[in-house]
Amino acid sequence: MKNKTSAMKRSRELAIWAAMIISAISIILAAWAGIRLSYTKLSSDLIARNIEVIGGLVSAHPELEENIVNAFVKEPTAEEKNIGHSYAQKYGYSTSMPLKYEPIMDRHYKHILILCLAIVGTGFAILILLHYFYNKLIQRRVQLVAEAAERIVEGDFSSKLPEANEGEFAKLTHQFNQMSRILEANIESSKSERIFLKNIISDISHQLKTPLSSLKIFNELLMDSEMDKGTQVQFYEKSEQQLERMEWLIKNLLKMARLEAGAIDLHKEQRSLEDTLRKVLEGFEERLEEKQLKLDTCIKEDISFSYDEEWLSEALSNILKNAIEHSFVDGIVEVRVSETPVILRIEISDTGEGISEEDLLHVFKRFYKGKNSIDRSGTGIGLALAKAIVESHGGLISARSKEGQGSTFTIVFPKGIV
Repeated sequence: MKNKTSAMKRSRELAIWAAMIISAISIILAAWAGIRLSYTKLSSDLIARNIEVIGGLVSAHPELEENIVNAFVKEPTAEEKNIGHSYAQKYGYSTSMPLKYEPIMDRHYKHILILCLAIVGTGFAILILLHYFYNKLIQRRVQLVAEAAERIVEGDFSSKLPEANEGEFAKLTHQFNQMSRILEANIESSKSERIFLKNIISDISHQLKTPLSSLKIFNELLMDSEMDKGTQVQFYEKSEQQLERMEWLIKNLLKMARLEAGAIDLHKEQRSLEDTLRKVLEGFEERLEEKQLKLDTCIKEDISFSYDEEWLSEALSNILKNAIEHSFVDGIVEVRVSETPVILRIEISDTGEGISEEDLLHVFKRFYKGKNSIDRSGTGIGLALAKAIVESHGGLISARSKEGQGSTFTIVFPKGIV
């Protein structure tokens, strides 16, 4: 609808300009025709006057007929011109004589003067009309810009100025529309940031509520002077555990917030993936022994790509930690690394409880915990952080699982990115 209205406005503008141009051309042609007609009439009147003079002279002097006619039809000599001037001046007839004493010239002079005044007046009127319509056109375009600016101030970025015309106003409308798009993008980004910040604050508040409540209870119990030393030590240990849990939670929430906000510059370097994985696995040897889990690795050698070792180690650690926590005693944790001409793949599998189809859809969401999980002490942030880290490296992470048979988490990095 807006495009149709803009097209109609442009059509009206073109019609006005075309009408004024045609009018100007018509007036110029009419003026030329009038001048041409006046010139023809003047020439005709002068010839008629000469014929009358010839007739009068020949009637008075028939013997000089040939001389009289030649005097009017032939170019006079210089001597004849001088003689003519001398005789004419005796009777006050000269080139400086006013036009009123020459009726033919006086009459035609008045006609030409009137015609010139009419042309000048008409041309001036056309200039005034052109100026008027041009000002109206400029005012209309300025009004359109002002109305669009007002709508933008009110938060409506849907309307755009037409950019089909050429000239300075076309540049202005293009820059205006570009400014509108940038403002809209900035406002949307600001809204997203506010929502993101609100969610982060809400998540932190929610997650800290439980450990803070526990600490408050422990503190009240510890104030009981009748409590024996052994019980006090237990509560001190529990308080320390809650504080450590809060510290870990806050650190990881801040890490995720920085990743999702794009506030982290990854220090990527070309390095061996095998070396990084070996370092990560060494940190889990004690936990594997505690749960009597077997570690099965199949890591292809000489695989290297550009990545931030610290952050990728964090992601791999979170996935391994998840696999160990959800594995049954005497289970198996597998780590496999392979590559094809187009991708690099890391797979971490366990033989634990598995994930239901319902939970599998939400496994990478922040603070999500499976309904049937055997480990209720987790915060539900590790896998979400791992996903954010992998994606910041240009990779993809996915999970597949069957309840009672275990889960497999797969990280894929396309070769074009790594």
